[in-house]
Amino acid sequence: MTMDFFQHQQDARWRTTLLVIGFVIGVISIVLLLYTLTVITLMFAAEGSGAGTDWLFHPELFLGILLFTTVVVGGTTLFKISQLSSGGKAVAEMMRCRLVQPNSTDPDERKLLNVVEEMAIASGTPVPPVYLMADETGINAFAAGYSSQDAVIGVTRGCMVALNRDELQGVVAHEFAHILNGDMRLNIRLMGVIYGIVMLSSIGLTLFRTALIMGPSRPVRSSGRGDRGGDPRAVLFIIAGILIVVGWIGYLISSILKSAISRQREYLADAAAVQFTRNPSGIGGALRKIGGMSRGSTLLRGEGSEISHMLFSQGFTDSMSQLFSTHPPLPERIRRIDPSFDGRFPKVEPVRLEPKVRQDQAPDRKRAFMGTVAIGAVSAQQIDGAVKMIGQPTQAHIGYARELIQGLPESVLDAVHSPDDARAVVHALLLDQDESIRRTQLDRLASHSDAHTRRMAEKLHALIGQIPEEAMLMTVDLAIPALSNMTVEQYRTFLANVDVLIAANKKITLFEWSLRRVLVHHLERRLGLRAAPRASIYNLNGVRGPLCTVLSTLARVGSSRSDEVNKAFAAGCVFLQTRGIELLPASECGLGQLDHALDSLEQLTPRAKQRVVGAMAACISANLQVNRREGELLRAICDTLDCPMPPLLPGQKLGQ
Repeated sequence: MTMDFFQHQQDARWRTTLLVIGFVIGVISIVLLLYTLTVITLMFAAEGSGAGTDWLFHPELFLGILLFTTVVVGGTTLFKISQLSSGGKAVAEMMRCRLVQPNSTDPDERKLLNVVEEMAIASGTPVPPVYLMADETGINAFAAGYSSQDAVIGVTRGCMVALNRDELQGVVAHEFAHILNGDMRLNIRLMGVIYGIVMLSSIGLTLFRTALIMGPSRPVRSSGRGDRGGDPRAVLFIIAGILIVVGWIGYLISSILKSAISRQREYLADAAAVQFTRNPSGIGGALRKIGGMSRGSTLLRGEGSEISHMLFSQGFTDSMSQLFSTHPPLPERIRRIDPSFDGRFPKVEPVRLEPKVRQDQAPDRKRAFMGTVAIGAVSAQQIDGAVKMIGQPTQAHIGYARELIQGLPESVLDAVHSPDDARAVVHALLLDQDESIRRTQLDRLASHSDAHTRRMAEKLHALIGQIPEEAMLMTVDLAIPALSNMTVEQYRTFLANVDVLIAANKKITLFEWSLRRVLVHHLERRLGLRAAPRASIYNLNGVRGPLCTVLSTLARVGSSRSDEVNKAFAAGCVFLQTRGIELLPASECGLGQLDHALDSLEQLTPRAKQRVVGAMAACISANLQVNRREGELLRAICDTLDCPMPPLLPGQKLGQ
């Protein structure tokens, strides 16, 4: 089954729009229901006291209920969504997960981190932080965030310990499918909407408890008659009852919709996991073990039910009906992956909360540098095939990513996982081969960074030369989780040092530009310095200027000959099919201008981005040969446009 990344992203936007429309309809329905119940209650009360029954049309009452409902439901929904504005990290903290440190030496945690890193590199996405639900022995996992830039992967201890590497890879691939399909933003919005609706019931329960502890009270006298009015407690009980009933009706309806949406997304993510790994027994084996374990996938924390629709498998017992189940039945999910499944589950021993560290199973980190086959030029077919693979890595990409990671020198691999040394890795990548320039760069580090970072950068520089060119940016991707541990002040100092190191040789190379762009794009979102851009531009006519800059820059990057530049630019324009795109002179296009142009193109909708990415690929491959750095430049641009492009494979053919 072929996955269309851009279509899934567009579908996710459409589902979010439908959710907003449904939310408005839901609020209106709640207002009408509250108004109807209130009127009926007042009519009965008026009938009992002999007063008139002219309450059916009471605009003041309706407006009051409308204002109350809008403030309570709308306000609490916005509050919940803003509370989760930091992305997946907020969800992980809500679940009281523990961050797995990138330099962890625990064998199980190392296995988990390696699988996540391989999947991220294969997908062309930043390596997400990994969180552990350390006291959960069931087999479960989740992906949370607004986009791939702020996504996190969370797993239970049972998932990490009970599954073998292939099964764990299947689960992680399933969660990456949610990231690539755009499901996470919708999931967070669903959390906010349901939280807002349930708030009505919470207020009702609070009023109910208040009435209970008030104790008997004297009835209120009616003015001018001396009659006794109603008991204030009774009024509170009635209001509380109405709010509880309306809140729970809204909750049940929204839960049914949430579950229906979630079940369909789970089928799609299962299919994507099989496509990514080409190994049905991986995710299939994980699902079988869930069925064979006494605890299954159930979580202990009841408060985590808010994220039930984000989990890999059913996290909470479902006592009512399949309508409220956020996941399809296990046998049905397994049969869609393996039609021969006979319905029997293997018996799986329960996972202990405090597993012993198995030193004999610890990975052997002392290995010789394996290296990889360097690739010189990339064909136009390879570029076209790679663009078609956006958002849908294969087992070949995962294997290639594993080879690249294993090929890194031991000291470099240790450093990218260390919060203290990851900055030194980036500095080492930027140190010049010319000794005099490198000495100037190291002097800068000596005065603007700590002594340890400076020494590590110099030490790692010699090893960096052993890294193949195609693994350079991947090394930066691996360092992102460790770099995310910096404070904002540390980040600003770090970025200033990066800028000085880049400027030391008086020119900016494609690699240096790509490295800085990737760092800023990922770290500023993770550190909360920049919000994700809103996809608000549907028509390419609104970004003609940035498009001229991007295509002109890419056309001039590949060649200095005017005929080849014109040919490359024309190829991009043909794909773009937008009028008013003109080739800019060399003085008006460059890597600095490219930065500003991409900031504008980030606001395009997924389908519009698809045309732009296709035009860029056509531009750089117009001469039928693309050097490796041009290919990696395209990947870096796609990365910053949130269009994750898998790595270019050796010998990759069209559509593979």
